[in-house]
Amino acid sequence: RSLPQMARTGYPVVMDATHSVQQPGGQGGSSGGQREFAPVMARAAVALGVAGVFIETHEAPDTAPS
Repeated sequence: RSLPQMARTGYPVVMDATHSVQQPGGQGGSSGGQREFAPVMARAAVALGVAGVFIETHEAPDTAPS
């Protein structure tokens, strides 16, 4: 619901798809999440007309620091 609200400001909106599915502390000492839903969230944001999508990547996500 926040994307349409932000769009009403008149400024370009960029969706952070990876952090939108993050669960802080989800792995004890680091963040976890449901990364399989990041592409779904990105496509949904594009369907809503966002100006851009941000996707954080790592070559080995299971061993990334957070």
